[in-house]
Amino acid sequence: MSEMTADALAYANTQSKRLRDLILRPETLVMPGAYDGLTARLFESMGFEAIQCASGGIAAGLGYRDGEVVTLGETLHVSKVIAGAVDVPVNGDGER
Repeated sequence: MSEMTADALAYANTQSKRLRDLILRPETLVMPGAYDGLTARLFESMGFEAIQCASGGIAAGLGYRDGEVVTLGETLHVSKVIAGAVDVPVNGDGER
């Protein structure tokens, strides 16, 4: 995996802080699960403040069942597409 540029690292740190601040608020944070860039943009346009990049959604979007079928590379690629499609923070999970 290539190293992050200074700008990319700064942006990731900013988004991490934004997500942490949202999570620490007393209100419930609802994060819909996007499985590609289009669904991420749709959720952002609906006003959601953060998006979940769930392994089950990624698997379904790739035509797999949820579990350990999707490779780490596939998960990271789709997660990068989702995060790059929106300006809101993206939370992710994965298998293994």
